[in-house]
Amino acid sequence: MKWLFLVSSYGCKLKQPGISIIFQVEEYYFDQKPYLKNNQVMLPVKGVVSLLAAPVEWVEDMVYLTQGDDSICLNVAHGIALINDEAVSLDVPAEIKDGWKMVSLRLIAEDLPC
Repeated sequence: MKWLFLVSSYGCKLKQPGISIIFQVEEYYFDQKPYLKNNQVMLPVKGVVSLLAAPVEWVEDMVYLTQGDDSICLNVAHGIALINDEAVSLDVPAEIKDGWKMVSLRLIAEDLPC
């Protein structure tokens, strides 16, 4: 890992390394950059569903994702999820950041067949 120090007349800033998303041997970038929260990578829901070509339904703060027989229902406003109709406690709940609905990569990878 390389660290780059930017020096200006106002002091030094430590530039954080970017997070790359590689899916099926291709590197992808999203409109909203992925970030770390509590040691989990957070991705924009819109980017995730476009990669998986998963059907998605948006109803206010609710996001419904399906892939095959598996489904995830996220209530972004309350930070809860239903996975295959079973309530699940999330280590890092989905959230809205800068107007984007963000979800943990771990949640998607573990609970949808991808």
